[in-house]
Amino acid sequence: MPRRAPSPALIRVPPLARLHALRHRYGGAEARTKLSLMAHLERHPPRSARGLAGYHDDLLFLKAFPDEAVVHAAASAALARTESRVRALAATQRRWLDDTGMAGTTTHHAFAFGMAQWMVDRHEDADIEWNAFDVPERLDPLLRLTL
Repeated sequence: MPRRAPSPALIRVPPLARLHALRHRYGGAEARTKLSLMAHLERHPPRSARGLAGYHDDLLFLKAFPDEAVVHAAASAALARTESRVRALAATQRRWLDDTGMAGTTTHHAFAFGMAQWMVDRHEDADIEWNAFDVPERLDPLLRLTL
């Protein structure tokens, strides 16, 4: 006897996939479902870099285009916990998120001095990759100012 596919009612869609599918739909019922899904995902956050990146993307969308103020507030609060979630990942998973711009990740970028100064003034963790300089003498005018 051939095996039948399970009925759609029996297929369990993961909360992250449900939130992603629902983020473009608006209304009272949809807002309540989004809040419920976010609450579930806050209690049981994604434990992989890929899942966390997808959740982060959905939260950014919900913050930018909320149904209601409460959806905006919930997305904002969840985004505020991104850094701690990134830091909880294994090192190999964290490296996968580098250059995404997510809180708690590393961005490798050559910033102009003004931007670098702004980051340092706000106590951002910034490093200079000295090995990346092809012509270190180009730093001499800047170093003279600091000395």
